[in-house]
Amino acid sequence: MVERMKVRTNDFVKDNIDVYKWLGSWPLSNQVSRHFERVRYVLGLIVIVVIVVFNVLQYLDLYYNWGDWFYVSENISVSFIFTVFLFKIYVFHSRREEIVKMTEEMDHYMEEIPSGENDITLKLIEHYRDNIRNVKLYFGGTCVVVVVILYTYPIVIFLLDSDKIGSQNLGIHVYCPFSLNDTGTYVSITLLEIAIGWTMSLHTVNFDTFFFSCIIFAIGRFSVLRHAIRTMTYSARNRMKLESNDNNFQFIINEMLMKSVCEHQRIIQFSSWIDSILSQIIFIKFFVYSVTICFTGMQVVMTGLSFKLLKLGAYLGAMMIQILLYYWYGNELMLESIKMSEGLYESEWYVFDKSNRQILLGMIMRSQRPLYLTAGQFYNVTLETFLSFLGGSYSYFALIKQLYDS
Repeated sequence: MVERMKVRTNDFVKDNIDVYKWLGSWPLSNQVSRHFERVRYVLGLIVIVVIVVFNVLQYLDLYYNWGDWFYVSENISVSFIFTVFLFKIYVFHSRREEIVKMTEEMDHYMEEIPSGENDITLKLIEHYRDNIRNVKLYFGGTCVVVVVILYTYPIVIFLLDSDKIGSQNLGIHVYCPFSLNDTGTYVSITLLEIAIGWTMSLHTVNFDTFFFSCIIFAIGRFSVLRHAIRTMTYSARNRMKLESNDNNFQFIINEMLMKSVCEHQRIIQFSSWIDSILSQIIFIKFFVYSVTICFTGMQVVMTGLSFKLLKLGAYLGAMMIQILLYYWYGNELMLESIKMSEGLYESEWYVFDKSNRQILLGMIMRSQRPLYLTAGQFYNVTLETFLSFLGGSYSYFALIKQLYDS
């Protein structure tokens, strides 16, 4: 049964939510009938079942060709990527209520931002919004190029020589229980593969860019909060002048500090939601992508200069960019959480009274504990662990190459 949830959107993830609505994975407004929601849900479920069957056929194809290292190294990575995609689908649908709650928190924060053309807060938010747009364009464009190249190769082969048809010339190799020697059957299966490939790629890009946006949003909130704390005494004095406020300076500082404490806790909670959803996915990606990069590198070594090298290079580049972005922004989130203590120390704390200093000290102590994204709760997602990821990929590559040479 499809739950009906009230959802607002903001500029950070609005386009991602629109794509999910188009894919049938995001609840629509309350004006839409329950019957229509159920139809969308069933259609989306049918697509997922088709992709599951497709992924099973991929592994069957690998099973029947096991021992041919050239063939296995060429195709096993795509099979793994489809499996990771299915796991993302499972995580998204099983945690959808929490994901919607995250977007509502983002909406709530954006509604609280004061209006004003010269407000530095708006400038900081706009900076991180532009950052998100650039990530989406670059990452999405890279994936589009990979999919185009992946399916261009067999189509070119087919157009040059229509006699060379069959499972070996499909964009993604799968086990087919029937013959593909007939041109009509081959074209039908190729079109089905292209539809599955584009659907999977669209969902994968949307999933990753959605969470990239959430992570960057948390980083931006840390930056905004740090600036607000650093300029707290200046803001308090201006507020007393503009409002002709009879309240004393320490009372206003106390009010601002309490709001900052609440905002700090909200950012920590928001980041913990991201981590709880992504932790298992990042862990699986760490292992799967290590093996995938190893096999892709092996294929590059065995292929030499050819059109396939372009396909493999683009595929390898897209995987590296995808995993790097998680580690890069996980590292940025950790650094921003630590920098909070710098902003607190720069807040002219020496003019605060004893009670306000105690509040400030509590925030400093909390900010000295870095906030991490984790992978399966086993390790932290930082650039340091990304180097470990590359080292593990090379170790797998050296092992497989040694087996192949022997």
